[in-house]
Amino acid sequence: MSLLCETTWWQKAGRVLARTSSLVSVITPVYNGGAFLQECIQSVVNQTYGNFEYIIVDNMSTDETFTIAEKAAASDSRIKAVRCDKHVGIIENWNRSLQPISDDSDYIKFVHADDWLFAECLARMVKLADANDRIGLVSAYRLEEDSVSLDHLPAEAPFVPGADTFVMDGRQVARAILQEKASVLGSPTSILIRSRLVTHGQSFFTDEFLHADKEACLRLLPDCDFGFVKQVLTYTRRHNESVTSLTNSLDTRRQENLMLLQKYGPALLSDAEFTRTEAREFIDYYNFLARRAGTGSGKAFWDSHRQVLESAGKPFSRWRLARAIARRWANPAQALKDFTRATSENSGRVDSKTVDFLSASRKAPGKYDSA
Repeated sequence: MSLLCETTWWQKAGRVLARTSSLVSVITPVYNGGAFLQECIQSVVNQTYGNFEYIIVDNMSTDETFTIAEKAAASDSRIKAVRCDKHVGIIENWNRSLQPISDDSDYIKFVHADDWLFAECLARMVKLADANDRIGLVSAYRLEEDSVSLDHLPAEAPFVPGADTFVMDGRQVARAILQEKASVLGSPTSILIRSRLVTHGQSFFTDEFLHADKEACLRLLPDCDFGFVKQVLTYTRRHNESVTSLTNSLDTRRQENLMLLQKYGPALLSDAEFTRTEAREFIDYYNFLARRAGTGSGKAFWDSHRQVLESAGKPFSRWRLARAIARRWANPAQALKDFTRATSENSGRVDSKTVDFLSASRKAPGKYDSA
């Protein structure tokens, strides 16, 4: 897809209106993203909303990534290609990519190099956020490969016949997420963030979590409103083998859901809600471990989950695991089917390098090649 395409009339009109509209800082932190970066860039250039700066931060790629970024910058003055002189890990690169944004920035929009935005993404999100200064985060439906997701909306979301947006108290949204009663955040590509909520000179994303974007949203939501556009505005690709393999093999989302509940639950949930949610979380956690028992997952897999349970103040219990296994095998036919499927999956076994990758990503970015 050529970046040197002819400028359309609506792009020209958007640039004229840009003088009086909010400035969006679109950011793509990237490492070796040459395969999909051009498509990502084109989706930003094709936005119906014209007032944006687009910063592509190259984490010392060894492929054609920076060449693609430079060509894009040469063809559009809104694009800036930044070549870093040190390779760092995922979370540190996300934080580093925030440094070049303009002091006049009103909103921040990440887009991963292997993802892209639908043409109305910025326009729809900015319009909603501009209408209410208390809105700190805006999300929308997304296309995840071939299926629509982020459609599990909070039960408290206001319903207005014919309306394709809603705004609600961010604290309510965070409470629903912690109780697994909503899924509206997705990945960094899915969210628009009000720039003033991102503290300059400090690390916005914490290296305690591999899914640091979800932690950042839960940190912000109690102090702002949340906006949602009922339209598919972003596309997420699932192809990054190293991270996706890690996420699937260890079920890092399950691990970090428990960690986030421990971190934010006591302040956002009542004592009864927290106790009930924590109890359900541990039941689900041990049911997951029961499905993996005997499938050859390896010592590193079990060590990783022991560490998470220990950090949650609930040391690994063989008794609870045995009870979960017994419950599963109460239905032998289904249990055998699940067992056969689990043992045949390539991602079933986790080695020590995978666990080291997780530890490095959460605690000490920089050891592994990351976006």
